[in-house]
Amino acid sequence: MNISELKSVLRPWVIPQTWPSRHPCDNERFNRAIKSAFDLFGTTINYDDFVDAVTLLANEHHQDEISNGNDEFISEYAKRAEIIGSYLFDNLLLKG
Repeated sequence: MNISELKSVLRPWVIPQTWPSRHPCDNERFNRAIKSAFDLFGTTINYDDFVDAVTLLANEHHQDEISNGNDEFISEYAKRAEIIGSYLFDNLLLKG
């Protein structure tokens, strides 16, 4: 997977300072970013690639604000993306 392209589609979610807040607006940005990633790469985005892309983005855009909790937050959202992708993949197979 091209990490640069993945970063590009995840950037709108990560750029706002509030991105790790779990606020409904940030969750909506996450969902839109994941949809863009699935549209580009399919529903099977590698967990480690997601973590790498988001970590790189967080370091680029929020280096001064990075706290110890972001690793857990990024891992949580990588798992969430993986679950959403698995659900979509399974349902696309059932319909196809």
